Formats: sequence, structure tokens, C-alpha cells
Amino acid sequence: MPEYDIDSVDLVTINGVEVTVGEDYVVDLVNGTVTFDSPPSESTNSVEVTWTKEDEDLRNLITNCLYYGGVYYARFWIFGNPNHKNTRYCSGVTMAGASDPTYWPMYTDSDVGEYEITDIKTQYDKQLIFTSGDSSGASAWYSTNENYIDPNSGIHQTIFPVFPISAKVGNVAKGQVQILLNSPVTIWKGVYKWVSTYVMNEKNAEWLSKRVQRDLDDLDLTKAITWDWDDKGLYLICIDKRIWVYNYRVDAWYILDLPHQPTCFMTVEKQLHFGTTDGQIMRFDESLPTFDGEEIIATWDMGYNNFGADWLRKSIQLMFISILPLTSTHVDIYLSTDRNASMKFIKTVSYGLSNFDTWDFLNFSFQTNFSPQPKKVN
Repeated sequence: MPEYDIDSVDLVTINGVEVTVGEDYVVDLVNGTVTFDSPPSESTNSVEVTWTKEDEDLRNLITNCLYYGGVYYARFWIFGNPNHKNTRYCSGVTMAGASDPTYWPMYTDSDVGEYEITDIKTQYDKQLIFTSGDSSGASAWYSTNENYIDPNSGIHQTIFPVFPISAKVGNVAKGQVQILLNSPVTIWKGVYKWVSTYVMNEKNAEWLSKRVQRDLDDLDLTKAITWDWDDKGLYLICIDKRIWVYNYRVDAWYILDLPHQPTCFMTVEKQLHFGTTDGQIMRFDESLPTFDGEEIIATWDMGYNNFGADWLRKSIQLMFISILPLTSTHVDIYLSTDRNASMKFIKTVSYGLSNFDTWDFLNFSFQTNFSPQPKKVN
């Protein structure tokens, strides 16, 4: 056995059949050996020995890990031990090749670079490891599996070497890497999507948060929590009570300000739920008109447009605004120009559907048309 001074040998089997101590073999606990009276016939993996050696320090290497890195090559992977921040640990497998989360072999842990591991994800046949390193050390790595044969014993062993991908971009939010349409998305001075190139095992980091980067620059991104609501095609990054939402189906960003601070997200039966700092579990529901009783105010800034001709003076006589028909909705229109940067109120355009469940006789409507409704504004 690979240990000395063991506490006990609990079970010995030969070809799956248990043999008896004292009759078929003797144990040397100090040297960690099992000696058979009659050596078993030569075969592969026919002898299995189960032994016990209590070591609280070794146990703490596993129990102190705070994050789960998924399953790769039939092994569970964990990381986040505060005393071994750049180390990943993998569970063992049974003789049948099945995952065994009760068994964590010695000497299978591995250090990845010199910086703290912040997340581990599996993509295709590779394991991706992201760290919080800086420009002096690789911040993104990939790992694969290889079969190693010990030249002395001839024992076959699966090893998981690591190779660097990037020395410039990594991930700072622990456990918050998401896989969007098979592309990893990390938090690193912004939001980055990792895309494959034509070179094997090479990935480039694309700047995904360019349009909302000014919002993110002054924030502590290590506190970000993320979620992929794949049923809606939405990627969420939340800090405090604000959520930046990226609709990766149409390539659009928008912002939600909530009355409660989320602590985690979870999709249950295609509905997005989240926990809050005050101990509540809440759910997003498109049929509700408020955020837990607070009015939902939607703002869209279209940005300045020179209509392709900076040198010409423009005048707008009228515009048409199309409203998405809802039970009751309105749009307040403001205008800002190069001459007057302040937002000038122009007009409110409203529309409402007739519905027995939501009739408001202070703002009553007989409208029943669900098509978008263009409104002319002078």
C-alpha cells in the first residue's frame, strides 16, 4: 500500500472474493503491507485492499474546499480550499469506472499555476480552469486526460496535465463562469466570452460587455453573481440590487434594478427564482406588473444619431412610436440634442387593452387590438 503506519486493513478481496486474515494473508501495519500465504495468480487488478488511516490534516484538504467544479472523466472535481487556493482535487472511481464521491485518493491533487482558482468548467472533452492571476501569470488553462504507465511497477494511471490558454484574461468571481451556447463566459475587468479558433486547443477572449462597460468599471466584480437562463436566452450578472441582462439571442443588453438584493439564482421548471439577503425566495413572472409592489420603470436611451451627415442641420417634424400592446402601458418621450444636452419632455404616448381582470375605470379603454400600435408625435 502507498502508506505507512496505517490503522487497520478492513477488507482484502481476490477476484472479488473476500479472503481471511491469518489464514490467507498477514498484515504489517507499520510498513503498510499485506503478505499472502499463497500468492494470487497473475492477472490485472485482481487484488483489492481496503484500509484505514485517520489523518485529520489530509481530510481537511477535501472538506475545506468551497466550490464544485463539475464532473470530468468520471471524477468529481472540487476547489477553493483557503489554504491551497491554486489546487484542484478529484474523486476516485470504482473498478467499474463509476464516480465515487466517498473516495478521494492521495496524490491526485494538482496545482494550477500560482494564482487562486476561481472556477472549473467542462467543455467538450476538455476541462477549463480559470484563475484570478494577472499579466505575469496564465489566468486561463485547459486540462485533458492522459494514460501514464509507471516504468517501475507497470501500473496504469490516468493523469490530468494542464496547459495555459491565456496570460491576460481570467476570472475573478468565484464559481460564476457560465457556458453560453458552448462558449465559456468569465468575469475579468468586464465580461468576456471565450471562443475557439482554427488552431487546436486555442481560445480567444472576446470583450462581451463593451456596451455596458462604463457601468462595470467602478464596481467590485469579485462580488458578482451570474446565471444563464437558457430557456429565455438570457445571461445575468448581478451586483447588489442591479442586474445587467444580456440577451444572447438578439445581442442586446439591458438593466434591471430590484428592490431586493439577490444572493443566488436558480431555474425551476423554466422559471427564474432567486434568493435574497433578507431570506426570501422570489420569482420573476411576466404576468406581474410590479417588482414586489414597486412600479417597474423601463428606460431606453437610443443614443445620439447624426443620420450619416454630421455637417447638416436636422429638424424633426414628427415621429412615429410603436407600442407593444399590454394591459396598460405608456411611453414618456424626451429629447436631447447637441445644442441642449438636458432631456426635454415631448409627449406621453399610451395604450391599454380591455380586460375584465384589470379594468381601471380611471383609465378605461375599449381597445382590443394586440398588434403594435404606431403613434404620431409632432
